[in-house]
Amino acid sequence: MRAPNAFKTALLAISLSPLVSAIVHPGLLHTDADFDRIKDFVAKGTEPQLTGWNKLVSHANKDYQPSATETICRGASWCDPENYPVLYRDAHAAYVNAIYWKVTGDTAYGDAAARILDAWSGNLTLVTGSNDKYLVAGIQGYQLANAAEILRGYSEWHGLQAMITMMRTVFLSMNDYFLTTHLGAGNEHYWANVSRLAALLP
Repeated sequence: MRAPNAFKTALLAISLSPLVSAIVHPGLLHTDADFDRIKDFVAKGTEPQLTGWNKLVSHANKDYQPSATETICRGASWCDPENYPVLYRDAHAAYVNAIYWKVTGDTAYGDAAARILDAWSGNLTLVTGSNDKYLVAGIQGYQLANAAEILRGYSEWHGLQAMITMMRTVFLSMNDYFLTTHLGAGNEHYWANVSRLAALLP
């Protein structure tokens, strides 16, 4: 029996399809109840939650500019360049800024998260490299999906459908292939990487 597939759950959660009507938005890593709890902790100065919040705040940046590109390459000697860090930095920034917007209501941070997501949905067409490319597909794909799932409630963001399309065309097929074949290595070899990524969709 395979464990729930986090990436496919993410794609389902940001999808506009009526087939996912049972999903309550926002979902994935955070619900509205989670955000209400965070707001309460911050307002009351509750520790250690306030210290954790302040760490997140130190990474939020309303002026953040994305470095989106058409191709991301990881792990291969022929990568020119091996540029996957630009994606994980941008995915992190989108996620942090989306959380900051959701908790504080400061639209400058919502705009920053939207700017990052729109840049990647408008540019990225290929993730390539060695087998490490599947780490990018699973980890950064999930990070982007979480940022989009939070931001879908932001009325000034109009890029949700473009984000869904990019996630489907770039990330979904890679994750599905990895989970189906384990790159010929058998289930146990990569299990530490995919214990949260088994098939949810048929």
